[in-house]
Amino acid sequence: MTNVIEQLKRLLAAERAGVDALSRLVEQAPTSETRTLFSQIRDDEARACAGLVGCLARLGRRPTRAKADFATKVLALPALPDRVRLLNWGQRWVVERIDGLLARDLDKDTRAFLAEMRAVHLRNVSRCDESLVELDRQREVQVDRSFDETPQGIAAGRNLMTERNQSTIDSAPTSLEAALLACGRRPVEPKRVRLVSSALLAALRRTGTAHLYADTADVEELRTLNTAAGGGILAEVDGNTVNQPLAHRVLDRYLTGDRIVTCARELRRHRPEMSSRALLPYLYTMLLGWIGNDIANVFAAGRPWEVSLQLHMGALSDPETARALGRALHAIVPSCFVKVPFRPHEPQSLLIARDLEAQGIPVNFTSTFSARQIVVAALLADVTRTNIFMGRLNQGFRATLLGEHVDLEAQRALLRLRSEAGAKTQLIVASVREWETFVRVAGCDVFTAPCEVLGEFLAQTDVPPEALTSQLETSYEDRIGIADEATRAVGRERIARLWQVEPGFLEFLTDYRASAEYRGLGDGERLRRRFEEAGFGDFFYAPDVREWQILRKSKLPDLAAPLAGRLAADTHMSLLADGDFVNQQEAIDAALLRRVAAPVLYEDENTGQGRDRVPGPRPFGPPEGRS
Repeated sequence: MTNVIEQLKRLLAAERAGVDALSRLVEQAPTSETRTLFSQIRDDEARACAGLVGCLARLGRRPTRAKADFATKVLALPALPDRVRLLNWGQRWVVERIDGLLARDLDKDTRAFLAEMRAVHLRNVSRCDESLVELDRQREVQVDRSFDETPQGIAAGRNLMTERNQSTIDSAPTSLEAALLACGRRPVEPKRVRLVSSALLAALRRTGTAHLYADTADVEELRTLNTAAGGGILAEVDGNTVNQPLAHRVLDRYLTGDRIVTCARELRRHRPEMSSRALLPYLYTMLLGWIGNDIANVFAAGRPWEVSLQLHMGALSDPETARALGRALHAIVPSCFVKVPFRPHEPQSLLIARDLEAQGIPVNFTSTFSARQIVVAALLADVTRTNIFMGRLNQGFRATLLGEHVDLEAQRALLRLRSEAGAKTQLIVASVREWETFVRVAGCDVFTAPCEVLGEFLAQTDVPPEALTSQLETSYEDRIGIADEATRAVGRERIARLWQVEPGFLEFLTDYRASAEYRGLGDGERLRRRFEEAGFGDFFYAPDVREWQILRKSKLPDLAAPLAGRLAADTHMSLLADGDFVNQQEAIDAALLRRVAAPVLYEDENTGQGRDRVPGPRPFGPPEGRS
């Protein structure tokens, strides 16, 4: 009970700071609508203070007069949009603390109050996110030269980080979190463009597909795709996805100029004791913010643009850091989905996704390959999006239509969960290798495909718009076409479990997600043991050092290796995806270290002399597991 009391006192101090900060923001509001918004949120914070005092009184405790210094940090930022972003970060922090309290043994009135306080904070986070769109439009900034449609302008736009005014920080943040937000946000004037509908993509939408994304981190690649729209932007393409391999492709242009070094120094100033490797997830998150905003500013065109940005792979071993960086990403790029990869050797990846969603941050749960993994993501993590890497399934198992069959079975499983269990998760058809996939699984919730494949689909004439129909009732089970070599190595039963969801497994998940144990669960190892106790231990696996060496050689399975016949097929494929992402992350980290270490990453505050604290890059990766 002592811990509950201390947490309530801490929340009270934070809410008092929120009242102070919002009182000042009311005075700075540029419009009557914004003033009303800040006033209403300030009043909500004041009511929360009163309610928390009541909670403490019920426990026989008198409140202190303590007040957090968060208001000072918010007001230290000179630009109003950045102040609102940091305010929203604080509101999400409060939600996370409330979640921890709700997992404790509380009296009925305290529990009811905290649940209401949580809902109010999530609602206010959403309202602030909406207001930021207009606040950013009002901020006077230099228009990015990449918007110049002349050949000279397009050439200049290939390097989005070379403008002199982008090489310094325009504020003096007072914490690492504030510095990350200030450095990561790179607003520009959104370009007014014409949206043009594609008859073929519109027909795909009519089959039931809700979204079409491009797999790219490259503004110019997306610009080339959109030349098909006659100078406008394709209305049906409404987002993009960015993982480590895609970020790596555009890394050099973001390392040009001195902005990255200036931002690294600013981050270091707030945590001088932090090792260079510990700083890398923050630098990478900042880089993702630049990428996400660059693309959204060019292609959103006044509509929602959903950009998925994948967390730093090293951060996922530390749930608290992963959640903090997820919150920061969403604050820097308000339209983003935080990509959290499923890591079979780190079950806490599911809990990280669950916790971010509970804080109102949409998650794209990735590195998934089977219907049962999709069901777990929907029921236990309640994610907004999840994926089937269908092209990799076909390639890895030498199959013709295995990926398509798994996609359709997973989609049907999600439709049942939406109807029967209130699930919200949508399926992304990912790892699309050929344009025919759009036809074969038309009607699935979302597609994400390379720009080249999207372009081929738009250019083809074999399938006219009127021929596109929903395939949600189609089964390819008798046309999967798996190579005999794959069947012998993996086993027919293991392969079939890619699309089958056992009734007992579904029953276990349904019961477990409703349990008090799972609602308060913060231990990934306990989650693994619970699956094992229920008879589903093959869902997770921690490879040893020798096995990781094999897994990191290729993102496709070595059918001749023992792992292919020993692991569950989906678990094996997820581990291979993880190994590939880690390889790419290490290459990005090495490049970041080389760039920010020259000439110096840290400046001694006493002498003013630069000291290079950066060691030579050393590989990091998944835990070594068993030796």
